[in-house]
Amino acid sequence: MTPGDTRKEMGCEACHGPGSVHSKAGGGIDNVLNPARKPDTCYQCHTDKRGEFALPPKAGRGAGGCVAAGTLFPGRPGTPLDSPRARPSLRQMPAALTAPQRRRLVAAARRAAAAAYAPYSHFPVGAAVLMTDGRVFTGCNVENASFGLTNCAERTAVFSAVAAGSRRLRAVAVFTPTPTPTLPCGACRQVLHEFGPGTTVLSVCAGEGRVETTLAALLPHAFGPADL
Repeated sequence: MTPGDTRKEMGCEACHGPGSVHSKAGGGIDNVLNPARKPDTCYQCHTDKRGEFALPPKAGRGAGGCVAAGTLFPGRPGTPLDSPRARPSLRQMPAALTAPQRRRLVAAARRAAAAAYAPYSHFPVGAAVLMTDGRVFTGCNVENASFGLTNCAERTAVFSAVAAGSRRLRAVAVFTPTPTPTLPCGACRQVLHEFGPGTTVLSVCAGEGRVETTLAALLPHAFGPADL
């Protein structure tokens, strides 16, 4: 089975879209997936010895298994989607944020900026990440006299989430006390991609402007775990 040319590293449903299961009515593999089927069902076939997602499927579980009786091949599932071992770049794209979630993230990012350690740039940044388990983690930029050791707010927030055992990123809000919004730097985009390729990015500022976009738009054709 080969996903379409426009596939993105956001999980099986990003390639196989809402529609039917793998099998077509007349037989053969379809390029769409039933929305009722969660991506973790793919782990029934596509797991390696470590329990991580792998292509091609493990021995004896080829395309014929996927289309058998119009269902996925029966058997013991591999690593579930919510396992820390599940590869982030193969997870489902998160749903759109609700208004209360946006307000909560923005407020948390604004508060986090107040704790920034920025004696050299005088550019405090606050970030808040919403994980798929519903938890919110915050971070601020922490500068260093050795400038290359400075850590951005977005990465601080992500590292705090990972340290707390939460590894599935859904959205990030970034606040800067500037007239216009500031988007995450390239290094932060790469770190965000590691834990949530489909992440919603919300940038706000001291002014009225705001930018809401997706990480895929900010970091197209990204390098990730699936490339290794």
